[in-house]
Amino acid sequence: MMQSTDEPRKRCGRGPTAELTRYPETNPRMTAHSRKQAIHRPGTTNVYADLGYRAPESMLVKAQLVSRIVELLAERGMTQTRAATVLGIPQPELSKILRGHFRGFSERKLMDCLTQLVQDVQIVAR
Repeated sequence: MMQSTDEPRKRCGRGPTAELTRYPETNPRMTAHSRKQAIHRPGTTNVYADLGYRAPESMLVKAQLVSRIVELLAERGMTQTRAATVLGIPQPELSKILRGHFRGFSERKLMDCLTQLVQDVQIVAR
């Protein structure tokens, strides 16, 4: 619904751009490209392959190993400092791993971390 130019525009929400974000078709800042509908394609079970990463299988394995490390540390209520000592890695490196920045870490190193947390690691070839 367009209001006449004589009346001030009413704003919805908060802030000076609230109406502009609520009604994108009238937002002069939006480009024609951003108004287009997104194209969705079904993905695979490996998000790294879907995103085009090199060695997506390795990245998925690392993500699964890190996920298990995070679960174990949370279950045990370990601080990063204590966990780093147990795992034998510097705390800043552990922080990177726990935030998902594990590209520079080998699968072997992550498996060693699980072993240090008294976990059995099985490698299954398919």
